[in-house]
Amino acid sequence: MEQKDVQSAVEKVVADVLENMYFIFPERLESEASESLFPEPPYKATVGVKNGSAVFAFFASEPLLRTMAKNLLGVDQVTQESDLADVFRETANMIAGNLVTELAFDANVSLEIPVVERAKSAQLEKSTSVSCFTLDDEPFKVAVLLRNG
Repeated sequence: MEQKDVQSAVEKVVADVLENMYFIFPERLESEASESLFPEPPYKATVGVKNGSAVFAFFASEPLLRTMAKNLLGVDQVTQESDLADVFRETANMIAGNLVTELAFDANVSLEIPVVERAKSAQLEKSTSVSCFTLDDEPFKVAVLLRNG
């Protein structure tokens, strides 16, 4: 699978999920210098495919997660960090599940439970494809690691 195919799938799925779930519209950034996009340590969500063929990593700023939580839950103020993690976990799960379909993975694969944490940075050691977006002037990054096998 070529990197441009993966990036095209990521762009489509990210737009579909974020527009429909949160009513926010991602704008693709051409630069992959994503470290400078996150002035504070971002939240990171990872979702693995159980057969080991891929891992999806997502990075979002805290203000973006607050906006997403507000739009999804219909409340003005979300103060609990656990609520932000839950919203990000659900977002990662939805995007990863749709990517599995869009990238035509084997129909028998399933996803691992998403893990959410505060990351030290938005950098990864290796990935097959990285796509960066801005949503309401806040950064969002998706990295896909496809493994052989």
